[in-house]
Amino acid sequence: MASTHSASMTRAETDVPALLASVARSLPYLLVIAAIVAVVVFLALGRSTPLYRAEARVLVGVGDLSPAVARSTIAGEIQLIQSRDIARGVLSAVGLAASPEYLQAIEGGAWLEGVLVSLGLARNLDGSSVEERVLARYDENLTVYAVGGSALIVIAFRAADPDLAARTANAIADAYLALRSSATDETVAMLQAEIDRLRGALAEAVLRAAAVRDDVAGLPPPLAGAERAVLQAEFEAAEQAADRAGADAVAIRAALAGGTVPDTQVVQTDSGVRALVAEQQALRADLARETVANPLGNPRVAEIRARLASIDAELRAAAERIARDLEAAFERDRARADELGRRLAEADAATAAAEELAAIEHEIAGYRERLDAAVRRQDELKQSGVLPGDVQLLSRATVPATPEGPDVLALTGLAFLAALILGVAFIVVRGLRTGRATRQVPFEPLAELDVPPPAAARFRRVGNDDVPRAMQDEPTLAPAVEDIGWSLGAVADSIAGQRRVVVTLAEDSDRDGRPLAAVALARALAGRDRSVVLLDLRDDGADSLAMGEGTDLPGFADLLAGEASFAQVIFRDRRSRAHFIPVGAGPIEPEALAGERLATLLAALDHTYDHIVLDCPDDAIPHIAPGADAALVASEYGSADPRTVRAVSRVAKVSAARIFHLRVDPGRKPSSPDPETAEAA
Repeated sequence: MASTHSASMTRAETDVPALLASVARSLPYLLVIAAIVAVVVFLALGRSTPLYRAEARVLVGVGDLSPAVARSTIAGEIQLIQSRDIARGVLSAVGLAASPEYLQAIEGGAWLEGVLVSLGLARNLDGSSVEERVLARYDENLTVYAVGGSALIVIAFRAADPDLAARTANAIADAYLALRSSATDETVAMLQAEIDRLRGALAEAVLRAAAVRDDVAGLPPPLAGAERAVLQAEFEAAEQAADRAGADAVAIRAALAGGTVPDTQVVQTDSGVRALVAEQQALRADLARETVANPLGNPRVAEIRARLASIDAELRAAAERIARDLEAAFERDRARADELGRRLAEADAATAAAEELAAIEHEIAGYRERLDAAVRRQDELKQSGVLPGDVQLLSRATVPATPEGPDVLALTGLAFLAALILGVAFIVVRGLRTGRATRQVPFEPLAELDVPPPAAARFRRVGNDDVPRAMQDEPTLAPAVEDIGWSLGAVADSIAGQRRVVVTLAEDSDRDGRPLAAVALARALAGRDRSVVLLDLRDDGADSLAMGEGTDLPGFADLLAGEASFAQVIFRDRRSRAHFIPVGAGPIEPEALAGERLATLLAALDHTYDHIVLDCPDDAIPHIAPGADAALVASEYGSADPRTVRAVSRVAKVSAARIFHLRVDPGRKPSSPDPETAEAA
């Protein structure tokens, strides 16, 4: 039941009839002022010197170049026409410095020019040279442009003297053609020099290739990778065997020279030496027993000692024999290693020569290709006599019969209209500022209603996990009172300067259709002339249905995965100036929100929009809320209700954002869950 409180507040509205009446009363004065302005402009234009415009046209041959290259070529030709080299040649050829209007520019002192300089609309040439003053006036009067993006270039020149305008335009065209002709001659000379250089380099490369080819013919064929590896292994084995044999032979010779029997491994492993050593040890044992048994002498002792001396001689002879065998083995292994090394060197030399020959042949092919291109270019120049892509003079400038301007009547009419419009605008602004064109209208504030008005929301049927759910197309917001939270307008006014706003729901607030608090907040912010984007992180598609025309749009899931760009996922709200990014093709996993990609995307949106409204499910709050500046908890319950308190605490635990509570009406189920047609929406 609605409250019976009477309206006790007023608001200001524009009083359009009063505003129109004020304009009508002031209209005679405005017409007089506009007429005075028109007369002044008419007299000023009548005293101005008329300017004549003469045009010369040249055509740039761009051939079959691509549109982008053709535009770049034409832009370069326009810059060449406007270059200082051509300007100085035209000044001396035409004698512009001696004409009356350029003499006035050299002397200076015109009051209009001084006014323009003081306003920053003209260059201050007081300290400039005579040539700089003439060139400045020349640049003002010269206009060079391409007609409609084509290859036709117009050279237009303005002057108070029509004959001077025509002569100057033709002189510019002639200087441009002469410069292009000299460029043709220089190109011909450069081409001939390049052809001579390429021919010399080609002849030298052919001689080097022949010499390398002779070297390759005298070498064995290069080895394959596997064959060379086998040969390298054999070479290394032969070298190691030769080194071991030589080292053992040297050690045996050194021991024999010292009067001892060598105890190297190769000697100890010889069968004859092992037998002699065994006999020697047995005899020494017998000698020790006989000496102990017969200390005064025994023929057996003398016999044993003689045999021991004979064994020592035999051991030295065996060592000598082993040393000779090792030296022979060293010679054989060394010869084998040398042969294998020679074969490896020849194979490597053959491979290197083949590679060098291939490189020289590639170089020869490059020289021939460049030489053929230069010769073809030279032939084209000889046949045409001009550079391909050069210019042609289509028409020379003629002496204009009528001045280009100024159009006195048209400018006078424009001045009259401008003065009249400015006067009307002044009257309107003054009326609004003084309050004469406004009136106070009573209204009944929303806070004085006892119950919310009937919800006029429409509903849509949204499939979520194959279970139909009815949800409101627009949220219905309860009136705000002091003990149950903030109103939507108060929230929108209070988050100015706070870029990221997280919107979440209290428990059970979406059992009968989720209230679209994020959509309502985004539209409220857009209505306050702020740029805002809604980022939908919920997978039910309700925000997309409310703001767009479907749930199959690419969105933030695709952007987060790198499969879409910002331009593909940002859409315009159909009922406001807000933008929104749908959830996308698939659900957004909470783990995907913990990476650096999310921070990068949100930072990019921060630079573009005043506010980012994030419609956030509960499982995404730990990842989204820490970077938020404000949070909005939408609840069907009061601020002291445990469900609202838990929702607020869930945000407060992870974020220092300012938290607002928005009380919303409980969602009502529609009589029919079928969606509206697009035409009805």
